[in-house]
Amino acid sequence: MKARIHRIFVCLLTYFGLILITSGQEWEVSAGIGLPEVPNVSGRLYGNDVTLGAGYGFVPGNDLRTINVDFGVFYGKPAKNAEARKSVGRLVFTHYREETNSRIFNYSYLAVRAGRKYFFSEHIGLNLEGGLAFKVGENIINKDGSNSFNLITVFDNVFPAASLKFFYRF
Repeated sequence: MKARIHRIFVCLLTYFGLILITSGQEWEVSAGIGLPEVPNVSGRLYGNDVTLGAGYGFVPGNDLRTINVDFGVFYGKPAKNAEARKSVGRLVFTHYREETNSRIFNYSYLAVRAGRKYFFSEHIGLNLEGGLAFKVGENIINKDGSNSFNLITVFDNVFPAASLKFFYRF
């Protein structure tokens, strides 16, 4: 079941990536903080109406790491004197890993967010998003060799999701 979900996820990312590659595209790099992504750096490819991104998060001085992949769709009218639409709906898949002396915690989250971009100049801006995150997987490995995997029902663990990122668009 877990392998099937990963294959479906990779196929969807490949499909949307090909859409982006064949459309008009721009790149963006960003740094910020989010829940569940924690402090992170990321990159995004922009097409005409869609985005595809990936990021890496970490907490300095801690063994907590996140990897996230997101897909977004722009909606609404373009802003005055701007080619880019500022409102976006986004799905974010985050894998969260934390290691302690006795255990390794692996969690998977799916966040549904809506947000808005605020441009300070033609290339620099701030991205604010909010929504809900759902824990969709959990795997706790005891360092003594035993482990447990739980596939969580979608509404088992729901909490607020948010992101604040400063970006530079090329």
